[in-house]
Amino acid sequence: MEPTPTQPVPASLPEGLASFVLCAVSGFVDTAGFILLAGIFTSHVTGNLVLAGAALAGRVDGGVWVRLALLAVFMVAVTASSALATWAHRRTWSVVSVLLCAETAMLGAFLITGLALGGDHQPLASGSLFLIASPAVVAMGIQKALMREGLNTYLPTTMMTGNTTQFTLDGVALFRGLKMPEIQVRFRRTGIVLAGFLIGAALGALSAAFFRMWSPAVPMLAIGWLAAFSNTTPVSKGAGNA
Repeated sequence: MEPTPTQPVPASLPEGLASFVLCAVSGFVDTAGFILLAGIFTSHVTGNLVLAGAALAGRVDGGVWVRLALLAVFMVAVTASSALATWAHRRTWSVVSVLLCAETAMLGAFLITGLALGGDHQPLASGSLFLIASPAVVAMGIQKALMREGLNTYLPTTMMTGNTTQFTLDGVALFRGLKMPEIQVRFRRTGIVLAGFLIGAALGALSAAFFRMWSPAVPMLAIGWLAAFSNTTPVSKGAGNA
């Protein structure tokens, strides 16, 4: 019988801090990528479907094939990351450490590719856009897989729609006087991830404006820091994360 996957968690890092950093990285990469890469989403990749449709309708500039191809890149990245997590687990390695290291490497590739292909010079050709954006999309695909394969009791860190919905519902419940402990805890947890994403997005915008294609160095260092402090202590895997 196949062993039950384990959930190694970052050592000496409370869930709130780890979630905040992961969400900040997601917001940073998405915003900086959007500014630097002609309106391409690198984290909320489904947004590229909307923009691809708008491009087909002549409402935004081209790049249809790039946006659609990056969605495929994201799907492949999630699939490969899930396989990597299974491979690491079978060798009793920390799934969290392995995936965080892989994400760090891809953010480094985002930085190097952007600098090498002249990401600071606009506008970029479609081929250059695809090559620069792909490592960023892969990095976010790895993080998405991480939330399912290694940190599946955490809230989602790459998609904020569900978190925003839950935060709103719990906020209304608290405003109505429902002081149930589970609502208060959930409200705090969703508040942390939303704050992380918002702050990361703001920092991503500022970094893209001032440092251009050097910007990916910031999330690369942040994820590398998390990877350095992750351990191999297995914890029983809980319910899956959306």
